[in-house]
Amino acid sequence: MTTVCATVAGLGPERLLSLCQVLGGLTLCLLANASSGSDHRADLSQAPSEPVIQLRACRSGGAGVNTLPDQTPPAAAAVSPPPYLILRRLTNITVLFDEPVVGVEATDLLINGQPAQQVSGSGAGPYVFSLPALSTGLVQVVWAPWHGITDTADPPNLFGGGTWAYELNPGIATEFAVRYVIHLSIDGFGSWYLGDYVSNWPSFFPNLRRLFDEGACTLNARCDYTHSFSIPNHCSQLTSRPVNQPDGWVNTTHHGVTFTGDNGRTIHDSGNTLVPYKASVFDVVHDHGLSTAFLYTKDSLTFLVRSWSAEGTRSNKIDQVFRLSTLQLVDELVNAISSNRLWRYTFMHWNDLDETGHRYGWGSTTYSNIACQLVDAQLGRIFNALAANPEVGNWTVLIVLADHGGARWDHSDPTDPRIYTVPFCLWGAGIPAGVDAYSLFANRADPGTNRIPYSSTSVPLPLYGTDVGNLATTLLGLPPIPGSTLIPVFKGQPEFDLDGDGMPEAWEVARGLDPADPTDAGLDTDLDGLSNLQEYLAGTEPRDARSVLRLTALRAGGQFSFSAAPHRSYSVLWREGVGVGRWAKLADVEAAAQARQVTIVDPLPLTEGRLYQVVTPQLAGPAPALPAILRSPRACTVDCGGQASFEVLAVGNG
Repeated sequence: MTTVCATVAGLGPERLLSLCQVLGGLTLCLLANASSGSDHRADLSQAPSEPVIQLRACRSGGAGVNTLPDQTPPAAAAVSPPPYLILRRLTNITVLFDEPVVGVEATDLLINGQPAQQVSGSGAGPYVFSLPALSTGLVQVVWAPWHGITDTADPPNLFGGGTWAYELNPGIATEFAVRYVIHLSIDGFGSWYLGDYVSNWPSFFPNLRRLFDEGACTLNARCDYTHSFSIPNHCSQLTSRPVNQPDGWVNTTHHGVTFTGDNGRTIHDSGNTLVPYKASVFDVVHDHGLSTAFLYTKDSLTFLVRSWSAEGTRSNKIDQVFRLSTLQLVDELVNAISSNRLWRYTFMHWNDLDETGHRYGWGSTTYSNIACQLVDAQLGRIFNALAANPEVGNWTVLIVLADHGGARWDHSDPTDPRIYTVPFCLWGAGIPAGVDAYSLFANRADPGTNRIPYSSTSVPLPLYGTDVGNLATTLLGLPPIPGSTLIPVFKGQPEFDLDGDGMPEAWEVARGLDPADPTDAGLDTDLDGLSNLQEYLAGTEPRDARSVLRLTALRAGGQFSFSAAPHRSYSVLWREGVGVGRWAKLADVEAAAQARQVTIVDPLPLTEGRLYQVVTPQLAGPAPALPAILRSPRACTVDCGGQASFEVLAVGNG
């Protein structure tokens, strides 16, 4: 990083541009004509990416260049795994610097006082440090005080170092976890209004703006598909069950609570009575020996407190309950954070925006200037408390979402986008800053303007408020809520398959299968000759005999097409005939988020008897062994009436 002052007299823009080019290494030069006083900008796109360098002109004297020293030390731009996570395993740490550096040695990084075993990398990185064997428990990472890492400036600047930590726990159910989750549901906080506030009025809502800048957020999540009232949606948030039974799902997948007030009973003897006990995130956290708390402002949510606390008749899963104003609830939360007494899972509910919307209207001046600014201020207090106590704050994830939005003075219509479109944000340990929340998940995708039902299998589901219960258990390294049906999966995390039948829980539920029954993997639900497990592997539908992995020959010679399922990769294979040679790879098709039709062209001249097939997942290597068995027609060639198809009976694993 170099600052250049150029003294130039009587040079036109062309000469100044030449001087800028001679200096080199610039992406943008600010050029001042000493004789005319005008400024000119030149974009040197062929130069390497470096910070802007300014050329300063003087009114007299000859042309010359004075280079000031770079005094900015290099910094670590990214570390993987992200600091302050609980990990099942830790064998490498990867570091990326914000500029090229030299002098990086394995001994520069200390792990519990021991140096890394080796390091690879150059320039700005990434540098991959291989670690010694580690014991379970806290892992302290620190840059050695004697390191010699510098940038390439003259004179060089020494890297400032730093320290961070992980916790190694092979017993967690996920690849990574955090210690604390705060689940904040802001009642009636619709994206229709929040988007305008944080985009156009950030100075009035600095903490909400900070949530978006430092966290992973979307303004395009969804409340429950059939109901947009508080009690049904909070039942869904805490159980990860939809309100009503989705099409094609079994009748024990939903909670069934549709009323809007406290009926004096519990969720277990209300709603869907085919499920006598409806487990929640409180059950999972409590039953794994971790603490829980329920902080709320709305009287009707006492129905939920009663359902999972000592006041109810079936469970005692909530350790601490507070029914107070928003300000008082934040007082309690801040005290818990500052005194190292934060519960491992905290559910917090604020009702101010919902009350204001019903009284003054959603999006009204009172809604934005009073209620929303109150929300912003209280969110800021939480941020400040977490920052003031890194022992807690560094290990915490805050989830912020709404149960519904609103339109005018109401939120009763779940088909109104002003009502069903809600924010969904994650902020804290391991969460990348300033990214779309959808970028974190393998099985969720932005729905655009669409309203997608839970039972959709043709397109990925959006993020629902219903996801948050299992999102909290995942972040805590715990298994899903028993009987739950909405399970978001982080990229890099395996999908949950608790019955061990090879089919993920969420996939089974969405197709009416039993996620607790391992024997249904071998059943053929649609009687098409493929088992349910084979249908899962192929990306086809086990309840639709017409849904098969099929390669169709088009009438234009040498062209073939097939329907690719979301999140599936494929290989198209060929051989010269039945029993002739080995199957060889014609093409690979990478996975995509959406279902689509794929066309493959064989560039070789067609010969009679040549066979083709499509398999999933994509095969490694150019000449695989036979990966699949062809169903009838067994030896159909490309000239079989233009509609020849080959269907996979047994899917290979490459």
